[in-house]
Amino acid sequence: MSAQDDEADIETQLRQYIRANPGAGDTAIGIVSFWLFLPPTPQNITRVERVLVRLEAEGLVRSRDVAGTTYWFVADNP
Repeated sequence: MSAQDDEADIETQLRQYIRANPGAGDTAIGIVSFWLFLPPTPQNITRVERVLVRLEAEGLVRSRDVAGTTYWFVADNP
């Protein structure tokens, strides 16, 4: 499976998670580990971050820097 296929799968899983958990928010490592149940390897974290940036451009999630750590929130989450 290519990296592009992996990211497409990650995107599908994140979209499903967002629909089911509209109040969700976490760091990229937390999303990898607890939303997607993937090992928190640098490669998985990078892939998830790339997908999150695309989803943020669509308005589905938003990022916020908290004490130097980026947190990702479902867009409707205050």
